[in-house]
Amino acid sequence: MDMENIQEIVKDADIVYNFVAVANIDDAINNPIQTMQVNVIGNLNILEACKQNGNIERFVYASSAYALSSEGSFYGISKHTSEKLTEEYYKRYGLKYTIIRYGSLYGERASHNNYIYNLLKDALKSGELHYKGDGEDIREYIHAADAAKLSVDIIEDKQFENEHIILTG
Repeated sequence: MDMENIQEIVKDADIVYNFVAVANIDDAINNPIQTMQVNVIGNLNILEACKQNGNIERFVYASSAYALSSEGSFYGISKHTSEKLTEEYYKRYGLKYTIIRYGSLYGERASHNNYIYNLLKDALKSGELHYKGDGEDIREYIHAADAAKLSVDIIEDKQFENEHIILTG
């Protein structure tokens, strides 16, 4: 959120990734103002620093499948808003971008923010697996290492400039 700090970090960059977010849906529901400040205004600050740099080859925004879903509450709204801001910076200032909409990630270093982590942790504690759904839900998981590799690979291919990519399992 500190514009001077962001400008200092971005000043010599060629490519900028923004992975910063209030990402837990419950946290976003309970703190909508903080969610919008971090996810929207924080992204806007980074976009502005990239514009001022003038030499950014590509801005990569870590969005979410929730950006186009009615299920994501304030989190999804913040991601969709930031996507639109990113697109507008390209239209107005020529800042090339790639928006990556991540699906459900999992991995060894998952935290309390991760659905699978919480589902398995609760199952190990109780000895039972409880899933709240109608049995028709589909979630496509992708391992964090695979998502990280693909997130880097997109920089090497110009076909992903000014595009939206969905990374899921």
